[in-house]
Amino acid sequence: VLLPIEIITHYLYYLTKEMVRGITTEKDDKWEGPIKKLVSPLSKKVIVANKDIIKNIAKYQLDPTNEKGIKDCSEQYGAEEGHCKGLEVNYENCKKGAGLIACDKKSGDCPLFFNEFSTQEEDETAGGVCLFIALVILVICLIGMVTMLQKMMMGMSTRIIYKATDLHPIISMILGLGVTMIVQSSSITTSVLTPLCGLGVIRLEVMLPLTLGANIGTTITGILGALVTDGSEALQVAFAHTMFNITAICIWYPFPFMRNIILTGAR
Repeated sequence: VLLPIEIITHYLYYLTKEMVRGITTEKDDKWEGPIKKLVSPLSKKVIVANKDIIKNIAKYQLDPTNEKGIKDCSEQYGAEEGHCKGLEVNYENCKKGAGLIACDKKSGDCPLFFNEFSTQEEDETAGGVCLFIALVILVICLIGMVTMLQKMMMGMSTRIIYKATDLHPIISMILGLGVTMIVQSSSITTSVLTPLCGLGVIRLEVMLPLTLGANIGTTITGILGALVTDGSEALQVAFAHTMFNITAICIWYPFPFMRNIILTGAR
């Protein structure tokens, strides 16, 4: 619905352009959400993606004459002496020649899957192994959560939560927005609420505004991240994400017949 409207009117572009008019942001320390701060120390012990490769490939695509640009990942490999320039394997010695897996800049340590003599195929295999392990852990946690909820939500507790969540739709949206702002992930909010809805603890009519609020809350992460970048372009994109979700809510939720399309499809 919104794509043709945006193509014809460019309303999101002009609206967000006015929103960031006169606003300037300065490049500062990278902003991290609370969940990332808790998880990152452990994940960086296992693997750290070399994000500079993505940036340098993008620089080459924009300008092939850029000295920092690279055509593809293979240009990060080929040195017989390995990725590191010194005897000790750490960030300072390995930052210039790192492959797809880099070392942690803050701690200076290199992760478990880092190998100074690794090839591109080995780095890609290591990334695939980490992805597989992460998916297995995710599935186990979701199964455990659903099983625990099934045992907990019996009898009186189910009726108490059912009444406690019987809120006005606007309050439900604000609640979903607030929770998502705290955890900085709409996926966490919806993955916790979906089993409750499936068990009948939360009604579908209540779940919908909670999810819509979560969709707005998740855009706050982009806004906070854009505030520590240089210029106003990133902030305009973040505002466009927020206004896109708000516009969609204004189209689909206020009118009962439009709202019923979503609810009927979900049922």
